[in-house]
Amino acid sequence: MTFSQPHIRAFFTFKKIPALHDILFFFVILFAILFPVALTMIYFDSFTSVGFQFTLFLYGIAMCATILTAWGVARVLLITNTYRQRERIFLESIGDGVCVVDTQGRIILWNAAAEIISGFSKKDMYHAAFTRSFSFTHTHEQSKKNQRLETILSARHTSTCSSCITLRTKEGAILPLGTTIAPIHDRHGTAQGVVIVFRDATKERRINRAKDEFVSLASHQLRTPLTNIHWLLEMLLDGEAGKLTEKQKEYIVGIEDSAYRMTDLVHLFLNVSRVHLGTLAIALKPYALRSLISTASAEYTERIIQKKLILKKKIAHTIGSFACDQRIFHAIIQNIIANAIEYTPPGGTISICAKKEEERIIISVTDSGIGIPKKDQPKIFSKLFRAHNTRTTYPNGNGLGLYLVKLLVDESGGDIWFTSEEGTGTTFFFSFPSTGMRKKRGNRSLLIQHP
Repeated sequence: MTFSQPHIRAFFTFKKIPALHDILFFFVILFAILFPVALTMIYFDSFTSVGFQFTLFLYGIAMCATILTAWGVARVLLITNTYRQRERIFLESIGDGVCVVDTQGRIILWNAAAEIISGFSKKDMYHAAFTRSFSFTHTHEQSKKNQRLETILSARHTSTCSSCITLRTKEGAILPLGTTIAPIHDRHGTAQGVVIVFRDATKERRINRAKDEFVSLASHQLRTPLTNIHWLLEMLLDGEAGKLTEKQKEYIVGIEDSAYRMTDLVHLFLNVSRVHLGTLAIALKPYALRSLISTASAEYTERIIQKKLILKKKIAHTIGSFACDQRIFHAIIQNIIANAIEYTPPGGTISICAKKEEERIIISVTDSGIGIPKKDQPKIFSKLFRAHNTRTTYPNGNGLGLYLVKLLVDESGGDIWFTSEEGTGTTFFFSFPSTGMRKKRGNRSLLIQHP
């Protein structure tokens, strides 16, 4: 048994033990002293016997040690129990639900707030399977239920999730949860389970949906004037309002470039809101993967030549047709290639590879650019986030490109990850089942961005 510092200090201090414990302890010790003495007296039949006196002396020493040990153990056990009761009170007083899951995926702790949120009592949930009430039923997580559970149980760091876990209550209602997941490890680093702190995120989800609807509406309203600006600028460049000087043309081309960037930003907002609102349709058709990649990379030929970059492509011949939504696949690889070109210095190299591995198609884009600082890597797919080494050197980014890419990959049943070293380069990987993307019904398609 290992005692903590508060328990050890308690051994050497005189804290009050309840009277009942004192009385019981006194009678136990008294019996332990008198019973052996009585037996010794009967055996030696005399108080003056040398054997009796020597035995009594040894017995006295042993009893002193026993009394001190028993007293200390009693105090430590009592204080330990007090600490446990206090911790239990703290746990039951937490306003969020707390659930502890062991390595077998069974629930071994369920606090009072969890009972209120779910309707299930501690008795109902103790040793129940985690997936009995918790599930990964967000629109882009349904096919990864088991994988997500394994990921949670093997987590090495605390993580938060605001959209990927739902809870089925005792009444059958489905509640979206905001969760914080922390791994439990012993002193040897062996996983013992996870602690999941959760709350009902229904209200937050409604607020986020309202924001997405507002962004969608505002973006739609911006598209019309932007389209008019493009038309008017083209008319000016065609000379319909009179001949332009070279300086005037230069100014108008600059305005047109800014209008295109604004249009791309509006399309980004609309695409993100369509994913969030669940209105994005994923319509599948078979395409040659080589053709899809070549089309996307060809859009940047001029920019690649300007920066004197070397573009390499390696597409495995074992990959035939690929069932996908062309617009979605194009948007994913277009954003990744655009970033590789943007953040690679002149004379650098960009490699695009595609291969089939264990019933999955894996596409990678590698650059020899500035890389992503290690401290920024966990946030790279966050909304409006840009790595600190890109903000001064490449100020035109908006921090939405990779966020949208992650949404689209997840929504269509894929995975995305990356490796990077600052000053050396970055490789982005994304993969899909060899059978293709996941089909989804919707009433909106993805808007194409200007390369």
